[in-house]
Amino acid sequence: MDVLEERFGIRFKNRELIKIALTHSSAGLGISNERLEFLGDSVLQLVVSRHLYRRAPSLDEGELTKLRARFVNKNTLAQVALRAHLDDLLTLGDSLKKPGEAPQLSILADAYEALIGAIYLDRGMKMAQRFVRFTLLREVSNIKFERDFKSELQEKVIKTFRCYPNYRLLKADGPQHAKRFRVEVKVNGRGFGIGEGRSRKEAEKEAAKKALLSWKSLKGRQQGR
Repeated sequence: MDVLEERFGIRFKNRELIKIALTHSSAGLGISNERLEFLGDSVLQLVVSRHLYRRAPSLDEGELTKLRARFVNKNTLAQVALRAHLDDLLTLGDSLKKPGEAPQLSILADAYEALIGAIYLDRGMKMAQRFVRFTLLREVSNIKFERDFKSELQEKVIKTFRCYPNYRLLKADGPQHAKRFRVEVKVNGRGFGIGEGRSRKEAEKEAAKKALLSWKSLKGRQQGR
């Protein structure tokens, strides 16, 4: 327990919570981390959601949900638990102990969430948030939070019209070091948006963005054909 407290700089008032958080039901000790894991999962979801909400103001609800799922999943949380060496501190039943092997991913992920729950109960939300930032959210800091306009448009077009958007190069002019590209995105042969950029990829992204901005009117025109 001392190792854990020193590792993360957290001093528990009720150290029994650490023991419970790191005890799997298979140990048969009459305690398990399942309830703390339930609580910790909710705290983790809130901390990550708030972090992404503040860091990515351009993303909508669906995109934020997808991004959160990249971090709050069993595989990622298990890797975080391994980096924190929680596997060395877990109390497991003999049937789950395999010499030289780490515990199952789900067991590691649950222990990480249970520890978050224990920190929340013992030290409050501020300390739980600090722990999540230190162990998990450092990985988020270098990500560029940009909307994927082309993927978003493609999803809408497939769902609505059962086809794919088509991008057509209209113009590419200017000197080699400063070319400008003009691209039109079409659906069923009808123009949905025109974009310009310093590369074809940038122009396609801008065209998709324009199409999304006027999606409702474009959708009505297309369906009315």
